[in-house]
Amino acid sequence: MARQTSNARQVPSGRNSSNGAAVLDRPDIHEPARHDDDRLQQEILRVVQAALDGRLSERGMADQFEGTNRKVVEGVNLMLDTVIAPLNLASNYVDLISKGDIPAKITDTCN
Repeated sequence: MARQTSNARQVPSGRNSSNGAAVLDRPDIHEPARHDDDRLQQEILRVVQAALDGRLSERGMADQFEGTNRKVVEGVNLMLDTVIAPLNLASNYVDLISKGDIPAKITDTCN
């Protein structure tokens, strides 16, 4: 009697799917990428906590990141600068006015 052989490749480290085909085991996310994402999240959360604590001059340390993660931290920093600069200007004007000093008209453009 002839012996039947299967055409399916056997993969020792794999597992079989429901249709019997071999499926390779692989990590969902490459480990260094996961570590970089964790560091990015920690850095963003650090800056958020600083803002909540009133330390509005705190910025993310973009120089500790590369690629897209660096661009994300730089973007957060730019966003903070864009929002906080007009607030600082208004705060300075309120302080001057409270002391009886009327400052020049604000001519800066804020987007």
